[in-house]
Amino acid sequence: MKESTKMLLHYITGFLILITGATHLIANNLVRFNWIKDTLWYPMSQGVFLAAVLYHAMNGLRVILVELFPGSSSGKIISIILTVVGIIFFVFGLYFLLVIFGGR
Repeated sequence: MKESTKMLLHYITGFLILITGATHLIANNLVRFNWIKDTLWYPMSQGVFLAAVLYHAMNGLRVILVELFPGSSSGKIISIILTVVGIIFFVFGLYFLLVIFGGR
């Protein structure tokens, strides 16, 4: 994937974090909006939030590590390692979301 595409996804996930994070905060802190938690959209938005935060964090860490360790081979290795770590975190996070929201 080209670097410009990765950064575009980084910006998009930042926006998704803003929207889904605000939904989470509103639904959990304002009594008037408690009905949001009862909709099907809320658990799905938490899954989107998880994916967006993980991509955003792993890409940010990748950018930092590539700057610290320049070279094409180290950049590819760093990308592969962070992709695998991100997928593992996503699987565990999705499992916990399914446990939390599966009882509904």
